[in-house]
Amino acid sequence: MPGSALCSVSGRRCLVIDMFLRRAVIVVGGSAAALFASVAVGKRDNDPVLPWTPIPTGSWNSNWDCREPMSLINLCELNEHELESQLQKYKAKAARHIFLIRHGKYHRHANSKNYRSLTTRGREQADLTGKRLKLLDLKYNSIVHSSLPRATETAEIIKQYFPDVKITSSRVLEEGHPIQPVPASPKWRPEFKYFEKGPAIEAAFRECIHRADPEQTKDSYEIIVCHANVIRYFVCRAVITVGGSAAALFASVAVGKRDNDPDLPWTPIPTGSWNSNWDCREPASLIDPSKQKDLNEWESLLQKHTAKADRHIFLIRHGQYNKADHDHDRTLTEKGREQAKLTGKRLKSLDLQFKSIVYSSLTRTTETAEIISRRLPDVGNTPSSLLHEGHPIRPVPECEWQPEHYYFQAGPRIEAAFRKYIHRAEPEQTKDSYEIIVCHDNVIRYFVCRALQIPPDAWFRFELYHGSISKLVIYADGNVSLQMLGEAGYMPPDKLTGLPVFQVTTVSL
Repeated sequence: MPGSALCSVSGRRCLVIDMFLRRAVIVVGGSAAALFASVAVGKRDNDPVLPWTPIPTGSWNSNWDCREPMSLINLCELNEHELESQLQKYKAKAARHIFLIRHGKYHRHANSKNYRSLTTRGREQADLTGKRLKLLDLKYNSIVHSSLPRATETAEIIKQYFPDVKITSSRVLEEGHPIQPVPASPKWRPEFKYFEKGPAIEAAFRECIHRADPEQTKDSYEIIVCHANVIRYFVCRAVITVGGSAAALFASVAVGKRDNDPDLPWTPIPTGSWNSNWDCREPASLIDPSKQKDLNEWESLLQKHTAKADRHIFLIRHGQYNKADHDHDRTLTEKGREQAKLTGKRLKSLDLQFKSIVYSSLTRTTETAEIISRRLPDVGNTPSSLLHEGHPIRPVPECEWQPEHYYFQAGPRIEAAFRKYIHRAEPEQTKDSYEIIVCHDNVIRYFVCRALQIPPDAWFRFELYHGSISKLVIYADGNVSLQMLGEAGYMPPDKLTGLPVFQVTTVSL
């Protein structure tokens, strides 16, 4: 079928693909097999030496999606008689069949008025894809598509054949370069292209590709319309999930001791030299090595890619809200609205020319951002699903018990948000910028840890109040500082005393 790829995913093994594809993907020795450094693909201890096969083997990780029933149970709260019933409760009862569709052909020339929209042929491909899916005579449960125009158009054409099927858009399914390919691509790209999009596509995998929820009793048939790189990455992740935990996929987000750190048993916090290329935007990393002809040209390129301004990012936590089971019921309380008003008033009093307001699209943050916007009516605002609340990484020391899939699913999405929004200024920016991000407690704490190069698993050791203002300054040279705005001190829960504040709390061990 032109312009499309159909892959069926079941809960038992995720994907079954032809052995020729496996051989093409997993060619060893400086090949694409090195794609997953953390997914140990190798010979089993009891395997005979088989020099005639180039395909590495390894044990299938049965908890590849962190939803194996045993991993969802808090064993500390169970006795042996309850274990079996709990296992049955969390066991998947059905299979998921996921159809991965690539968008149709699209206009690629930037000067075209239809840039990145479908061509006539692309619309025909999408229509043929819809007809093919219709011929399968299946009861489809959903259509999810990338929010980019070419994927949106393709999904809408397919949707015409399934008028009763719910269709939704997802930003994490947008095209990008998920990880640096091996062997290297002939088209050189600066590392931050992979650095920024990698965790977003991994977040899409964790959100979309997993076994059925225990409540699902019938097999489901789901359509995902996205992009070539996203589909190829999904196939690799689903098929080659072997060895240890797939949660360690991102070696670049190393939580723990750096290679050049000294052993310091008296501190739980690893120390080491500041990583000046923490955002993969250090000028030298943005230069194509093949263009380094002479020293003068090198200096010219360095200057071209050097940031000229600082970014001042105001991280705002939403106001107090009503606790509820569903997001649409988690609205701000009267006190929460007052907190948001005071926060907006405080920002207005700074007399700065704010560039933008980006906010989590959940209800409580949307309300908070809207109230703040009334004080700053000339500042554009944009919602973002990447900024949703979640557990970014298992904290150290541990807090209350949570099933691993909470961290597994939210972690790369929040890391993707960090890489998208927290970095030094673009080289084209000539004046300092002042930007507002309205999001959540866990997200802000994680951002602070990552920006200051504190171990990210320390995020739970910070405390944020509703409506608090935490300011990160990212200097042109890549240095970062944290500043707190408002009155210092503890905010009693029964009344509002002055302006909210970011506060660091101590942890007793």
